[in-house]
Amino acid sequence: MDSNKQNREEILEKQCAYYIRQIRESAQWMEELRKLRHNMKQHYMLENIYLERQDYEALKRYCNENLAFLDNKKSISNSGNSYIDSVINYKADMAAKEGIRLMAEIQVPLDVEMDAGDICICLGNLLDNAIEAAAELDKERAIRVRVMTEGSNMVINIKNQYKDRRHKKEGCYLTSKNDDREHGLGLLSVQQIVEKYDGSMVICDENNMFDVMVLMYGFLDKK
Repeated sequence: MDSNKQNREEILEKQCAYYIRQIRESAQWMEELRKLRHNMKQHYMLENIYLERQDYEALKRYCNENLAFLDNKKSISNSGNSYIDSVINYKADMAAKEGIRLMAEIQVPLDVEMDAGDICICLGNLLDNAIEAAAELDKERAIRVRVMTEGSNMVINIKNQYKDRRHKKEGCYLTSKNDDREHGLGLLSVQQIVEKYDGSMVICDENNMFDVMVLMYGFLDKK
């Protein structure tokens, strides 16, 4: 099996993991929300007891606990597009484990269809590279991702700082991972998808800042 085919199959396996994870988390969230609604009367009764006792500290603590529960259920990406949301939220959790804050701005219409595998490969690889680079920073670990549409065209922009100078070979960036077989495969896979849509990928890396802009034409189909 050639490396490109193997890389694509690994990405598709990750795509399945995104969907499974999203389904499980959605089911868990709905169950917890159902319990919260069911117990709403008890919540109000307890809050009323605190008020009658003028125990404002206990009331404040109780309210903060419930707000914390709701805040923990927030996702980074809530565009309504399951493909994009699944990938970004999955990668956001990966980034958080490395102490990296991922900020997302997603502007994608709900009534569109897209190739799930292609968007998974593009976003997944680009975010993997960004996480790898940001994890090497001593501080200010952050990644900014924007996904927008212009008609049927898709625009992806990802920015992140990096610590050491990135090395290139034949115009391709090399990963800092120990496995030499992975050198450049991520960006190569993205480039192949971009070419499929007659698009472009521009990478600027000035002042220790990666700024990747991907444009794909006719990526979206209106239902």
